[in-house]
Amino acid sequence: MPIPRVATVAASAATMPASPPLSARPYPYQTVPPMPIERGISDSGRRGLIRIVTTLLILIVCFFIGSGIYYFATQTGTPSAPIIQGVSISSITETGAIIRWTTDEPATSQVKYGKTETYGSTTPLDTKLTTSHNVTLTGLDPNTTYHYTVISRDASGNKATFAEDQTFTTLPAIPVGYQKGNRAPDFTLKTLDNKTITLSKLQGKIVMVNFWATWCVPCKDELPFFQAISKDWSGEELVILAIHVKNGAATAQSWINDKEYTFPVLLDSEGNAQTLYGFTASTPIPKTFFIDRDGIIREVKDVSFSNQAEIESILNSLQ
Repeated sequence: MPIPRVATVAASAATMPASPPLSARPYPYQTVPPMPIERGISDSGRRGLIRIVTTLLILIVCFFIGSGIYYFATQTGTPSAPIIQGVSISSITETGAIIRWTTDEPATSQVKYGKTETYGSTTPLDTKLTTSHNVTLTGLDPNTTYHYTVISRDASGNKATFAEDQTFTTLPAIPVGYQKGNRAPDFTLKTLDNKTITLSKLQGKIVMVNFWATWCVPCKDELPFFQAISKDWSGEELVILAIHVKNGAATAQSWINDKEYTFPVLLDSEGNAQTLYGFTASTPIPKTFFIDRDGIIREVKDVSFSNQAEIESILNSLQ
């Protein structure tokens, strides 16, 4: 019987390489873990998003910076000066004039004026804040051309000057005299209560100058009309000066006090005012001169008034 070749088989088995171990297989009840899935935004998308966010931030920052600049400019920028308009001149006389204008906001009033475009004179500053302005020029030369401009400052001191040079010409000189149309002769007299009144200082108001005496019955008859008018008219509009002629101050004082008249009574015991107004020994009284706001005699009444309306008619014509 043949002998089995055990050794050969054993040798072959000894030289065969070892097979790798088989991987473990899951049991039927086991599950395979899922493969991880990469989620998120691609690099190009991420860069785009960053650019959008950055742009938005820049816009927001610019908005706030711009708002701040606008607020600063409107709140702390250079304020505008008042706007001057409607410049005009009125009431021109041989020695004065009134200049008027308006502003778009309350402001002060001042005028520069002179005989050339360089002016040279300036009125005192009127510090009252108003939108309607008027400044009176006085002491001018007759029949002379003057240049002027107006100035206003608002409450913050912002100054505005009217750009255009303006001119006006004063009237020729009016002779001084006691006739109608003449400039009223100036005088200074004492009142019964020892106050001093100068006629020229009343310019700008209507003035009634009445010459009278206690011994003159027609004179005393019209004085109640003067008293009634003095109550009806403002002292800024009308001044009544009753000049007592000759002597008799004590008698005049007693009579005025008894009647309770309140208008000024002046004494002309030396006759100075009477001479200026053409009185002679034969000139009758009462005599009343009506003087306008510019100091010109506009009406002369050589007899007494019969009623109050007669006086008011003349006064109203001088308004």
